[in-house]
Amino acid sequence: MNLGSIGELLIKSFTRYFIPGLVFYIITIFLPLHYLLDSALKPINLTSADIVITMSIMLGYLLDGLGAYAWHPRRKEYKAEKIYLSTELRNLKEIISSQNPNNDPDLYNAKLWYHKKEIYERIFSERAEWVAILNSAFSFLISSFILGLGFVFQLLIIPKRLNYIALLLAIGFFVLSHLLAQKGIQRMKAHDEKLIESIRQLNQEKLL
Repeated sequence: MNLGSIGELLIKSFTRYFIPGLVFYIITIFLPLHYLLDSALKPINLTSADIVITMSIMLGYLLDGLGAYAWHPRRKEYKAEKIYLSTELRNLKEIISSQNPNNDPDLYNAKLWYHKKEIYERIFSERAEWVAILNSAFSFLISSFILGLGFVFQLLIIPKRLNYIALLLAIGFFVLSHLLAQKGIQRMKAHDEKLIESIRQLNQEKLL
């Protein structure tokens, strides 16, 4: 593996794991704790570089492993797109199998990388991007509920400590979650179409 490939891998990993992890840490952990339990957290330094970096990496891989990118306000559209992609790929496999019975259609990703490496890298970089966007949409949604419930708790139990910034953030994060989910689904659809078209092109060029 050359330095260029290593660099591309690091960029995709940074986009897919570190950024969503950082977003989750800031808006789902740090901000709710800061605005709802600030006085109880004075001795804890939640903004030190080592804590932020470590937590961001851990949370990023956790979000991806749990499939958080599937849980957001546009979940129905996400599921519909997954079904569409699965159907299109299954149809392509049947075509490839009928035309090239000795070839395994499940190897098209490897063939795409081998014959069209630039296209492969671009497509899977775009996948890292839409996954990061949808993971962030999930984080904003969770944070909006935490901040909203925290504000309601303060309102009912300790009204003297009401923090209206938490309420405004909850509303803003809820709206932003919808917007990010919409953007992520759009990027996902564009990625899927490119993947399907690239495989179809490989088949037409007799490279599968």
